[in-house]
Amino acid sequence: MRICLIGNYYLDKPLDEGMAKVGFCLWQELSQRHDVLYLSVKSLFSPEFWKEIKNFNPQVVHYVPGASIKNLGLMRTVKYYCGKAKMIISVQQMNFPGFTRLMVPLLTPDTVLVQSSQAERMFGAAGCKTVFLPNGVDIERFSPVSSEDKRKLRTKYRVKSDKTVLMHVGPLKKSRNIDLLIKMQQRGDNQVIAVASTSNPSEEAASEQLRQSGCIVWETYFENIEEVYGLSDYYIFPVTYKLGSIEIPLSVLEAMSCNLPVLATRYRALPRLFSEGGGLYLTDGDAGLIPLLEKIKVDPEPVATRAKVLDLTWQKVTDRLEQIYGEVTGMTDE
Repeated sequence: MRICLIGNYYLDKPLDEGMAKVGFCLWQELSQRHDVLYLSVKSLFSPEFWKEIKNFNPQVVHYVPGASIKNLGLMRTVKYYCGKAKMIISVQQMNFPGFTRLMVPLLTPDTVLVQSSQAERMFGAAGCKTVFLPNGVDIERFSPVSSEDKRKLRTKYRVKSDKTVLMHVGPLKKSRNIDLLIKMQQRGDNQVIAVASTSNPSEEAASEQLRQSGCIVWETYFENIEEVYGLSDYYIFPVTYKLGSIEIPLSVLEAMSCNLPVLATRYRALPRLFSEGGGLYLTDGDAGLIPLLEKIKVDPEPVATRAKVLDLTWQKVTDRLEQIYGEVTGMTDE
């Protein structure tokens, strides 16, 4: 099958941003099985973009990053340009302010891959065919470490071993609710580590606030980010703003794959995908995260977050995506 994936970054950029990483991982898996052309939406206004897609003559065009009126309009233009190609869009993030929702029925793709219940309801009401498809995780790369290895990693990265290490990954912005990380740092026995995205620049003021509060802030690309998970005690995901992250945050999946206890808000698709327990804690809003952390530090429960993501490997996610492509094109035997 000839598949054109359209992502929001070029493949040679650092993979420390959610949408870019999803696009790369799908490309990596699909390329082993099909003829795949990857294009970046950043080259949209280049004649080469349209020349490549025309010459490739795809059977499926899959827009990976997210859903907005602009993106739906782009897909309609590509459909007109490519003729018979089937159009699929992933709702990694959804942005339809004001009246723009009313325009969705005019620009429906062949299939919308949803994650949160909110996205499913909105696109379903607009007459779109929706299919649930989660994000994946590399369970071999992101794996638990022993107590001894955790100690060695803390020595390597110069992180004090007498602190409870709380980790957060992502662009450091007010929309990510960094104020809660600062409050956690102000508890004397906690050490917050905030690993910033280099692809999605942080807000300078937010980074400085974190540093001044005593948080460790790393604004560099970590090729071995799994080591930072390995040295941590808990993963914290305090985001409440609907556009603060993709709908299934990859950092949460990666932390769970490392079998870390995860404290998170009921953000977008997380409560749909996972049930609480075994070290996964979800709260309504962010107010309950600090008292919850203090409680489980005193009375921890057995942690089994890794077991919750073992069926979310990129290979299994791509297996399901292949089925969806086959159903849309009628090419179920390819």
